[in-house]
Amino acid sequence: LTALGAYMIDTYTSAQTLTIPAVVKSVTLMGRVSFGDRAGLIPAVRVATQPTSHNGWFRSLDRFLPNGTTDSTNGGYWEFRLGNFLNVVAFGAVANGSADDYPAINGALNYAKVAVLGYQYATIYFPPSGAAYVCQSTMVLDTRFFVMYGANESVTIHAKGADICLLRVNINSCHIHHLSFFGKGKDIGGTDVNLTTVTYPTVWFDTGAVNSKIEHCIIAGGTNALLITGGDNKFYDLEATSSYGNAICQVGNGNHFRRCAMDQAWPVAIPPGGYQSIPNPMPAWTAATVYNYGDVVELSNFYIQAYSSNPATVSGPVGTSHATTPPTMKNYTIEMVDNGTLRWKLVCPKDYAAYYLNANAQEIFIDNQDISACVTVGILVDSANTTLRLKVSDCIIGQNIKQAIIIAGGKDITIHDCHTGSGFQKGFATVQISNNADGDIRLSRNYLDGGDRGIWIAPTLPNNLSVSIDDNYIHPVQGGGTQAIGIEVLAGQKNVTITKNRISAGTKGILFGTGAGDNIV
Repeated sequence: LTALGAYMIDTYTSAQTLTIPAVVKSVTLMGRVSFGDRAGLIPAVRVATQPTSHNGWFRSLDRFLPNGTTDSTNGGYWEFRLGNFLNVVAFGAVANGSADDYPAINGALNYAKVAVLGYQYATIYFPPSGAAYVCQSTMVLDTRFFVMYGANESVTIHAKGADICLLRVNINSCHIHHLSFFGKGKDIGGTDVNLTTVTYPTVWFDTGAVNSKIEHCIIAGGTNALLITGGDNKFYDLEATSSYGNAICQVGNGNHFRRCAMDQAWPVAIPPGGYQSIPNPMPAWTAATVYNYGDVVELSNFYIQAYSSNPATVSGPVGTSHATTPPTMKNYTIEMVDNGTLRWKLVCPKDYAAYYLNANAQEIFIDNQDISACVTVGILVDSANTTLRLKVSDCIIGQNIKQAIIIAGGKDITIHDCHTGSGFQKGFATVQISNNADGDIRLSRNYLDGGDRGIWIAPTLPNNLSVSIDDNYIHPVQGGGTQAIGIEVLAGQKNVTITKNRISAGTKGILFGTGAGDNIV
């Protein structure tokens, strides 16, 4: 092919050892390291100087310039010509579970910014691999119309113990799909983690992220698996889990969530006794205490659950703690051993929501969700929020420790066609409307199961709150000597309308406090 001015060269490595005749202006590499190594065919052309803004280039042994002259300083450089489809393996990613692939991934991102010309978008592709991609610096999407995707959700990118935000989106109109992101605390091989040093989210849609989308992805670890400060983004078909801060997903601004699972399984089993089986307050770990299989206690601002004695057993008392100091905290996948006698697993942080809608959350739509198991609250609205408009529909919110939903702020909120099964700790309502909740709140066609109260309305007064409770099935669970009440409206609250509900309670279906008036039942 030399006469035609083109070469086929087996690999990137070989190309750097060749003297390529001056007549050759373009070459095609048949792989990065070897033929068929998932890098695909890599076209390249001679250029006049070394590319410095990305790593999509190589230098051959000769020193020819594109015009055929020799230049010892600038000659011999070749730049990739990959169009708008960029395979990270072509840029040097090895995906072996140990080497840091960040330089290669960042090289592909930088190449797309400066070298993808004449295309509306650039695609960053992660081909399947037998091991994980490792990225120990933050991948940043800050150029419009980037697409980042893998062959399927089994293509994983790990921080591998680095305390970093693994992916930061800070631009509009990007699309991430069919990848799995594992931040600190969800590491390769289940290594230990110092939980106090988990300080960054795994995936962050920053303030510049607008009209971007992430779908068909798994996100785990970090202080939040998913942190959102940008707006008008779409989050579809995600599984988010196993974070170590205040929530699996912390949300600001206005965003749309559909068909997601904000979920993590109980490490051992649902606590024995089911609803109302955990004392309030949660007992702290203590030495010389006999614990049973499934018991949950507080330790270092986290909840842990008795797993088995050593050797393991799955029924009856699992042993006595003889340690004078608590077991060392581990991550979700590693068991803790209490002085060689009792084994524990991490449940979740002490104050931990599946969705935490912070003070900046504005217009949120949560639809067709699985928000079940192993969080303290399913959906929590911050009491400082004064602008939120929220719609929650067709969700399962169950197996949570305290409550399904806390509306402590915001206004104009609708919750309909949801099914709850919360909580396991005594003294909490399934749905709590309190603090600075304002505007119109509507609960309709829900199956509200669990808690000492089905619905508890106790906002800070005075306010303009109006609550409509219509066509719900409400089944609070009595426990610990506390009367189960279907709906409780505290003293002074007005503008509550209760119609066509089926309430299955202890001795009180509906309870109004002193001075509650102008209500319709």
